[in-house]
Amino acid sequence: MRWFDSGTGRESATECLRRELAEELAEVGHPELIDYVASLEFTPLRVVQTGPRQEPGTDYLHLRRFEVYDIAVAPTGAAAQFKQRLLELAE
Repeated sequence: MRWFDSGTGRESATECLRRELAEELAEVGHPELIDYVASLEFTPLRVVQTGPRQEPGTDYLHLRRFEVYDIAVAPTGAAAQFKQRLLELAE
C-alpha cells in the first residue's frame, strides 16, 4: 500500500486516463478524437477503497481502489470540444 500511494514505478492517473481513452476511442471507431486526449486534464472526484481482505479461494490479501475523475473543462478549448463531441456521440 505504501508503494502504491508513493506513485513510484507506475503511471500517474492522468497518464493512465489519457492512454486508456486513446485506446478506447480507436477501438470504438473514433480515432479522430484521439488528438484531443493529449491535452486533457482531470479533476479527482472521489476514491472508493475496500480491503485489504482475504478473498475466498486465495492465499493473499486483495485491495480494490477505484478513483473517479472528471474531465477538467475550461469554457473554451480542446477539453470543452472533446466533451461536447462525446455528448453528441452518446445521443
